[in-house]
Amino acid sequence: MHLINMPEKGWMSLTVREDTGIRVKKLARVRELTVDEFVKSLLDLCKRDIEIDEGSRGGAVSTGLWSTCPRCRKRVKTENLDAHMRRVHGLR
Repeated sequence: MHLINMPEKGWMSLTVREDTGIRVKKLARVRELTVDEFVKSLLDLCKRDIEIDEGSRGGAVSTGLWSTCPRCRKRVKTENLDAHMRRVHGLR
């Protein structure tokens, strides 16, 4: 086992398969980003799929696809969008 020296505090190593690591590096370079910036952008895209309910004990995780209502711009689970349109906007 060998230790990897990180350049400064706040760094962590992430273990992925070699082919995944190479692919992520290539995709980051094509976009002229660092690997860290690229991974953060991927995680930002995932935020729409996973919401953490701060009000629940322990922060309950609610998964699923989210949509934005075209009328009021409220974020609603995609599966509930039809019900939202009927209930809030009176559309059938």
